[in-house]
Amino acid sequence: AMDHPSRVERIVQLGPVPLKFGTEYPKEFVNNDKLEDIGASPAQVVTVQKMIDEGYFKSNPKDYCELEWQVTRFGLVGNPANVDKLGKGWCDMPNEWPANLQKHFEYSFVSVQKLDVPLEKVARLKIPVLTIHGTKDRNARRQRRRC
Repeated sequence: AMDHPSRVERIVQLGPVPLKFGTEYPKEFVNNDKLEDIGASPAQVVTVQKMIDEGYFKSNPKDYCELEWQVTRFGLVGNPANVDKLGKGWCDMPNEWPANLQKHFEYSFVSVQKLDVPLEKVARLKIPVLTIHGTKDRNARRQRRRC
């Protein structure tokens, strides 16, 4: 939109990432809910972390994906009562297994981490922008899963 404004009429952002990688938000704007506090099984949370630490997510990627889905899906809904509406997850698609997806992120995040969009450049946009970003948004989360 900044580089080709004649081709963009409006922007809608849902849970956008910050203009600069690593931006820290004030505590009241960050979702620091732990997965076990929002409905995930505490035992499964521990098991998933143990599988990561022991490399199981790489040696048994489909099994790991299925267990991880049972935990991380709680972070995708506002009300834990709705978690089953998300379905069975994406573990039947090998390209979505965390061990395989991590390879993608390792390469694509390099460019994202280099991103530093000056606020002055954003301020020059003359098109309508609707940004929806709540205090429970996972993109503002400081604690990231390691895998």
